[in-house]
Amino acid sequence: MTKKTLYLLHGLCASSHVWEAFTKLKFINERFDICVLQYPLHLEKSSFDILIEYFQKQIESYGQKNGILCGHSLGAHLGIRLGEIFPELDLILIQCSPALDLQDLFSYFKPSRALECLYQEKWSGQEQELIESHLFSSFGSGKLRLENESWEFLRRDLAQDLNHGIYKNEIEMLNRRSSKTALLISGGDKLIETDRVFYRLAELVPSLKILQTQGSGHYAFYDSLNEWFGTDVKKCFDF
Repeated sequence: MTKKTLYLLHGLCASSHVWEAFTKLKFINERFDICVLQYPLHLEKSSFDILIEYFQKQIESYGQKNGILCGHSLGAHLGIRLGEIFPELDLILIQCSPALDLQDLFSYFKPSRALECLYQEKWSGQEQELIESHLFSSFGSGKLRLENESWEFLRRDLAQDLNHGIYKNEIEMLNRRSSKTALLISGGDKLIETDRVFYRLAELVPSLKILQTQGSGHYAFYDSLNEWFGTDVKKCFDF
């Protein structure tokens, strides 16, 4: 059996180690060649457009376009744009809230002090801890994240442009895709109103396969891998 490639792209406040559980599952190794996409070392000097070009080159250098791109959080939003460059790739979007623009994206978020802090140009140490407590509310395996440059990157781009291109026209991009696309969401996320994501996306993108896990929180996919990837996703993508 010819293997497909499974490209894995983590979110902003995590690291490539978050995918280690995938590499240990027998049924994934039997069916896929695994490629974990890496962020630039100097993320604070990057931009969203630079990231897209950076990941595009990694995928092209790997030389295998017949596969699935699986992204979590920001990695899923980046995956939507990479899906425009590589339309033959199927997409799995995890704990992602596709939107028309960044302001629309933030309409999915629960009102909280942590959300208010995200809009500020500078954060105090206490405010950063508050944001982290929301991001990692259910990540029982520890805070596997990037170094401080990830916060500089997020703060800079939110402060500079609340309608950055990374979040523009995601609904349109998803609607014109011919390859399979699945959105995986869980409850219990302190940041995102996942029920609203579910019902709104089901209406706006009829072709989108929306899967709900029994896990809880922004990192629920990590703690319930067999449950969603080994059952629902497997059926959805016929592998």
